[in-house]
Amino acid sequence: MRKLLICVLLVGALGYVGSCSKKKSNDKATVAPSEGITIIAKVNGEPVFASEVERMVEKMFQQARFKFRGQLSAKDSAAIRQNAFDWSIAQKLLEQEATRQHIEVSDVEIQQVLARLRQQFASDQEFEDALAQDNSSVEKLRQNIKLDLQLQKLLTTEVKKRITPVSQQEALEYYKANLQYFKEPEKVHVRHIFFKVDKNATPTKRTKVRKKAEQVLQLARSGEDFAELAQKYSEDPSASNGGDLGFFARGDMVKPFDETVFQLEVGEISDLVETSHGYHIIKLEEKKKAGTQSFQQVAESIKNYLLQQKQAKAAGNYIEQLKEQANIEYLPESRIFTQGTEILPAKP
Repeated sequence: MRKLLICVLLVGALGYVGSCSKKKSNDKATVAPSEGITIIAKVNGEPVFASEVERMVEKMFQQARFKFRGQLSAKDSAAIRQNAFDWSIAQKLLEQEATRQHIEVSDVEIQQVLARLRQQFASDQEFEDALAQDNSSVEKLRQNIKLDLQLQKLLTTEVKKRITPVSQQEALEYYKANLQYFKEPEKVHVRHIFFKVDKNATPTKRTKVRKKAEQVLQLARSGEDFAELAQKYSEDPSASNGGDLGFFARGDMVKPFDETVFQLEVGEISDLVETSHGYHIIKLEEKKKAGTQSFQQVAESIKNYLLQQKQAKAAGNYIEQLKEQANIEYLPESRIFTQGTEILPAKP
């Protein structure tokens, strides 16, 4: 069963939440008497608990493992712990500012987010089971959603004050300075009919599959509709789409497939191509020559990218501003997240 992950909606600001520069060292870590939880920092007098940061660390680890397919170095792990700690401090500052500015979130807004999360599960029971596995509940989830929406509204408002729209000239300058990113290699658009052969198949089985493939090849070359043949005979997921694999560049496919398809003429059907997966019949639909995308083709995507960069930078600057105005006290136990970070006196 999938585990429910309530991710930080504003994680884009993480890269700009630098290590806090004003830190006060105490001789002992503080433990909240009523909760028995270690306090590792105080933000304007409000505690930040180690357990809160550990939950954030776990969420970030899960996201990173998915993104990088589980390949995380010791340096990556240390960076994640530092980022989780930095974000927890920033989140506390943003919570305080959202309260000060009386940022409101309606029940309708909360319910809309909750409904989208529920849709990820087959039933309400599966949804509630996932919450239980995460030591949560619908009510706790509603509280988390409300907080996330408050912070999102706050940052959206504050960021909007600090940035200007991306102009056509800005986008054009970026395009000219980064032409290498807009170059496109030669590409081909193909369909194929695939006949699977298990790697442990006997010679007899392999021969049987090949004979079937040769019969279908004859049908294709006799003029029968290639897409219909793919739908009928292909054992590839693309069969439902008439064997259409779309466009791809040299090196994107296994070598025998790759070498064959780039030698075909548009409309030509290949001989049987044997790969480690089985046999393929390939038809070349289109060819695109190598070239550079025009500015008109990519202008909107460049503008979106540059706007995201402006927003992230403005969010980071805003958080740094809140830090400068805050009294942030770091206790020695914070070193479990910030090893190597120097602890400096807090401002008076």
